[in-house]
Amino acid sequence: MLGAPERRTMAVTQQPVVYLVLRNHWEAVYDLYACVNEPGEGTPVAAFRDRDRAEAFREGLEHPERLKVDPLHYSREARRGPPGSAARGVLTGRTSLVTVSDGHGHDEEYEGGEYWHLRKHSLTLEEARALWEALGGGQFYEVVAVPREGDATAGAAVYVVRRLAWMWDGTQSSLHRNRDFHGRLDFGRPERAFADRHEAEAVRTQLERRARAGQNPFTYAGESRDPVAGRTSLDGELLRDWLQDCGARRLPKRGASEATWRRWWERTAPDLSPLQRAKVWEAFDRIRLYDVVEVELDD
Repeated sequence: MLGAPERRTMAVTQQPVVYLVLRNHWEAVYDLYACVNEPGEGTPVAAFRDRDRAEAFREGLEHPERLKVDPLHYSREARRGPPGSAARGVLTGRTSLVTVSDGHGHDEEYEGGEYWHLRKHSLTLEEARALWEALGGGQFYEVVAVPREGDATAGAAVYVVRRLAWMWDGTQSSLHRNRDFHGRLDFGRPERAFADRHEAEAVRTQLERRARAGQNPFTYAGESRDPVAGRTSLDGELLRDWLQDCGARRLPKRGASEATWRRWWERTAPDLSPLQRAKVWEAFDRIRLYDVVEVELDD
């Protein structure tokens, strides 16, 4: 027979979360537009403790954007192609037609974008959202929930750790950072949020080391065409000294190609201990798999 302590139902403590409002980035693809980032990888613009407040804030940003454009030029199916691919984007829904009846047997057809512009200002916010979605329009903003560590006060910042977005090029030979056309915006998936920046940076470092395990740094495209300088802030001699101190041998000659360095890693890595491989990876500090972004917490 169970005693009172065994019969007592233990309360389950749930992980606190923060709701991030993310801005999706759209760019011109031919004469239409495509969303550059994948779902859940937009730029954080605000944070909330309450989902309803986050959704209301998102809709307050979303609706004015819809009124400026039309859902056919901003289709939710439109995506930019990978780096080096022949196609810059995949665009659908451009020829959507809407049939409108006057109730007296007379029907009139409108192209979807034209119909949107005719109706948008006479609709309620809910009706406008429903029509936009029915015509295949994409999202300019979205809300994601992220586990939160610590208790930031309203108006203070939360520090969001993101797994940066990398995408294969058209030949599936190397990974490139998913950025906007000008390279000013980095996209990534939020994983955790912290009230303290130092704690966020410490977790970012741990996650970075874990994500590097088993990875070839020369699979990730560097910041420049130089296969070495684009991946490390160390100059040539310091890099060679670093690698040799880590136990790496038979280093490629100066001026070696990226493919040569990639093959060198494939040959060398199995002979190194996990600690040595981690130390070698530290030299390639310009290849980042995680970052920390600061977002203001609303209440």
